[in-house]
Amino acid sequence: MKPIVDPSIFYWMSVADDVIFVAIAGAVITTIITIIIATYIALEACDLDDCWKEFRKRKRFFVPIIIIDVFLIIVAVFVPSKNTIIEMIVAKSVTPDAITNGVQSVKETVDYIIQKIAELK
Repeated sequence: MKPIVDPSIFYWMSVADDVIFVAIAGAVITTIITIIIATYIALEACDLDDCWKEFRKRKRFFVPIIIIDVFLIIVAVFVPSKNTIIEMIVAKSVTPDAITNGVQSVKETVDYIIQKIAELK
């Protein structure tokens, strides 16, 4: 018998939440590191002209960190959470036919229960 929901989906649901956490943590850490280094550069070169010269010299260091930050934020935004995956599975499974079959089953069950109660009296 084929399962209604592929069991590997449960694994991916737990992995998705971990990926989101790691992406957010990585973005926060790299942002903090960038701020600390930029502050150090600014404090090290007190003159405004020197400060901009230092930033321009170290631009090659800041660009990859900013790219990594943007990538991690995109990952955190677009990887669905566990709840979103569950909602997508439910939305995929709920069809007009499934609702009709469910309503019919409930009606049959209620009729059966009423019939059994009537037999007891």
